[in-house]
Amino acid sequence: PRESTEKKRELLDAAIRLEKPDAILTISLNMMNTLSHVIFIRTMQSRVIALDLILAHFHKSKEHDKLLQIYQGLDRVKDVAMVMVEKALRSRKVETQIDRLRELIPYFESQPCTSMGT
Repeated sequence: PRESTEKKRELLDAAIRLEKPDAILTISLNMMNTLSHVIFIRTMQSRVIALDLILAHFHKSKEHDKLLQIYQGLDRVKDVAMVMVEKALRSRKVETQIDRLRELIPYFESQPCTSMGT
């Protein structure tokens, strides 16, 4: 498995060097689906271009759960909060939006005040 992970990283690095956004995104998506979450996050942390592309892809396709996975893995609390709010507001019914926003209160209360600014 370690060799396979290294080959995937090498392939991603080659796509980055060649500046091929479609290839970078395809490889990144494959890595997200085939590597452990920890290894995937570590890989993306050192490859900002790939990280930006996959995040943009999930934002565009409104795949909130995948965004949350990545942002939580990166410990980006502010981004987690923003995605959670966006997800809560997806309903057309105001009552449902309010209920979903109320469900977020325990998460926000559990976060240290200093971490919400990052």
